[in-house]
Amino acid sequence: MKAIVLPAEIWHSWSLHPPVVALLALAAIAYGRGLRILRSEGGPGAVRRRHVAAFYAGLAALAVALVSPLDQVAHTIFSGHMIQHLMFISIAAPLLVYGRPSLPFIHALPGFLRRRLRDLAEDLDAAKPAASILLNPVLVVALHAVALWVWHLPTAYQAALGNDALHIAEHLSFLATAILLWLLIIGWGRERRLGYGPAVLVVLATSLQSGALGAILTFAGTQLYPIHRAGAAAWGLTPLEDQQFAGAIMWIPQGLVYLAAMAVLLWLTFAEVEARVLRREAAERDAAAAALGGQP
Repeated sequence: MKAIVLPAEIWHSWSLHPPVVALLALAAIAYGRGLRILRSEGGPGAVRRRHVAAFYAGLAALAVALVSPLDQVAHTIFSGHMIQHLMFISIAAPLLVYGRPSLPFIHALPGFLRRRLRDLAEDLDAAKPAASILLNPVLVVALHAVALWVWHLPTAYQAALGNDALHIAEHLSFLATAILLWLLIIGWGRERRLGYGPAVLVVLATSLQSGALGAILTFAGTQLYPIHRAGAAAWGLTPLEDQQFAGAIMWIPQGLVYLAAMAVLLWLTFAEVEARVLRREAAERDAAAAALGGQP
């Protein structure tokens, strides 16, 4: 457990861990390099400005979660930790997915590695069954729910705060399962594995289980995480108030993100249905006109 951060010390409490800073910087540089190479080669316009902006915003969200004073505050109060989890799951993950990083990252590789990847691409058919299993909607929703609930069990949560390896595993499980989840919701390019309707069900299922955990934390009548007792007091909160605030953060702001995602998906569903109806009506008109034109 790290030292308690007082409100007056917050802007002096940055977490400048060299491996974290180096990985974030490497991802930013590699994406930019790959994008320049992709464009110089006249590659497809699959990565547009909005995708580039989303990717760098996702990296910025990770920096806020892991480098800014939020990381130190997250060790002090439970509600700070919940904001950090929200940054991983509901902000960084969807932005990174929407940024379509696969093409820029591939093009950032040295030429011999890119050629090797092209050779391996011929054997992708063998990997498709494994990818299909990994991106099975039921499995992805279940994995994310397990990560969320297990790491918020008091024993597991407090063990992670006291052990750096467990804490890294906790953060990676949140980010990795959230990325898989948003891959299903957003897609990873022009092709979508899920239709908009099934994606709505994925978001709904995730919203319900996440909201249930938030409600439990909000309305629990007892303190579940005594490890934050001293930190909460330093911030002028009782441990139960800190816990209730954290539950409300998981329940309401995160729920609003899922609600917005469902609204967008439903709008896209209706737009897709309308476009299909219009195409069918146009085809029927063309067929009728052709039939009339062929009459003697």
